[in-house]
Amino acid sequence: VEVGMEGRDSENNAVEFKKSDEVKDEGPAPSLGRVLGLAREESCILLAAFILQCFSELGGLATPLLIAQVYDAVVEDLKDGRDIDAVRSDITKFMAAVIIVHALSMFLAFFRGLLTGVAGERIVARLRNRLFLHLLSQNMAFFD
Repeated sequence: VEVGMEGRDSENNAVEFKKSDEVKDEGPAPSLGRVLGLAREESCILLAAFILQCFSELGGLATPLLIAQVYDAVVEDLKDGRDIDAVRSDITKFMAAVIIVHALSMFLAFFRGLLTGVAGERIVARLRNRLFLHLLSQNMAFFD
């Protein structure tokens, strides 16, 4: 049975494809459980990456709260007639805390990315190893 598709060979001549040349469907896609099973050996690394991600996000959420404290120090304390040097000291403390929290958040995000990358590379290497060993176990007729 011929399919109405045309391709080109190396000499730019029209070539007709037959249905038998097409890739056959090998069945349903892998389930989520099967995909997660591939990462089972890296579960500790992925759990550590998840925890680092949570703390990194908390640092990102803490920044606006600290900046709100700076705003309150400026508006409320100056309205109450507090000394400008004391207000400036409070603002300096809060802004130093903002910088430290932000830097810590970025540091944690970096290590989360590092751990995720390591886990991903290990999973891919394991999959490649399994594929290679499976190819080696095939009969010679498979390669014909």
